[in-house]
Amino acid sequence: MASTVSNMASKKSPIDSKWADSLVGLSMSVPDYWWKDYNSYNLNDGRIVSFDVSNSRWHLLLDTLEDGDDLYLMAYKAVCLYSNKQSSSFANFILPHNPIRESDDVIDASGTRYKRSSAEEWTQVQEGDGRSIDPIPWTGGNEEFSVNTSL
Repeated sequence: MASTVSNMASKKSPIDSKWADSLVGLSMSVPDYWWKDYNSYNLNDGRIVSFDVSNSRWHLLLDTLEDGDDLYLMAYKAVCLYSNKQSSSFANFILPHNPIRESDDVIDASGTRYKRSSAEEWTQVQEGDGRSIDPIPWTGGNEEFSVNTSL
């Protein structure tokens, strides 16, 4: 009996292209071992230059002359992993744990439906502009307890 391969559509909604495009310019630092047949830990500096909607990947352009204008496709997991967190512009990019998808505009929480506002309505809170939160004092008394940390 011949088997057939089903080309079922992905159950995940597409990545939000506006958010994906907002990662253009993100500095990257990618180790050699990311490429096939390389096993060195040398880092390669580069940046995200565009988002490919057709395969939900970002284009990485390296800063080296040897690569010229060669682009490398990166999945979101790799973008997060190899983003240059030491870059002075890193804080300007929104990198959640999972990519933002088109259907992420509406969230249901305990029967209440919330809709994400447009980016034009957002404001950035600078460090020190938010309200301060004082630590909560320990009120549990002087009880001692032990923790079993063995496997």
